[in-house]
Amino acid sequence: MKVKNTVPFDSKAIINFYSDDFSVIVLSAPANSINIRSFDLENLNAMAQFPIESEPNEHFDACLDDDCIYISTKWGQILAIDKFSGHILATINTAMPAMSNLICDDSNIYCVCGIPLSRKWNLVTDRFSACVFDKNSGEKKVQTNYFTANNFEIAVTKDYIWIVAGTYLLRYSKDGALSGSAVIPGATNYPPICTENHIMLASEIGSLHIFDQKTMLLDATINADPNVSGPILFQDKIIWHSNDGTCIVNYKERVFHSKKSNRTIKESVLGKNHLFGCDEKGYVVSFDLESEEFASIKLSEEALKNPIFSDNHLLVMSPNQLHLIET
Repeated sequence: MKVKNTVPFDSKAIINFYSDDFSVIVLSAPANSINIRSFDLENLNAMAQFPIESEPNEHFDACLDDDCIYISTKWGQILAIDKFSGHILATINTAMPAMSNLICDDSNIYCVCGIPLSRKWNLVTDRFSACVFDKNSGEKKVQTNYFTANNFEIAVTKDYIWIVAGTYLLRYSKDGALSGSAVIPGATNYPPICTENHIMLASEIGSLHIFDQKTMLLDATINADPNVSGPILFQDKIIWHSNDGTCIVNYKERVFHSKKSNRTIKESVLGKNHLFGCDEKGYVVSFDLESEEFASIKLSEEALKNPIFSDNHLLVMSPNQLHLIET
């Protein structure tokens, strides 16, 4: 690994950054607005910059497709913004704040929305539903029944919308009908991992719960090392980082093993048969998934975050810089 280019940023205003196969989109939130900057992925050369007169919501997220970046706002909207011109091509009025990550496919945007209720002089959001919006028309196509939870995650497969709502796994058909549910035997902290036949849920304490997609029955629970980075699917393995190494769980054979390291990797991403992660001491770490060997380079004296791998390029953010790394 070696650094190819570095771009300075005022990190206090940065919300997040995203990438597709040819560009990098950096979102920041100066006072009462959203600022979008785009760079080419090959060298981080500046391409465009444009402000959007809106404010991000508390649970801000965005997603990309070939033409647009979709941004959830404080005012109960999802804006479809042309990545190249900054023009707002469509405004999706959700009428409720988006409270989860946004997921898009060729036709739709999926998210969990909160339903604000008046409690005396306060607005309280403690009821939620999964919603599906048409990307082109902005029409709300589906709104599921309400559910309550202190924490939730969403995932989408070919036929279903999956919601983790507290200690329940909920399965909805694409028309919004609840088609199955299961009790999760313990807390989970990460989005569902979807394979052809299974839905898997990982926790910070190192448990991996494996559910059958069709029957919603719990097939197995594997208790492995604590999970500080979030799970990543690679072939027939689920991989995450612990405080002192990397844990590799073979979910088909129901076994796991660990590789020790002197780095605590809090975030990682899959790319080119490697896991690439970053730690709080300014190191970028690669883990070869075939040889199970570590390599690292130091970029900063401060914590790194938000690793993204796209088209053989690795991007990470330090407090005041965006780094492009050749792998």
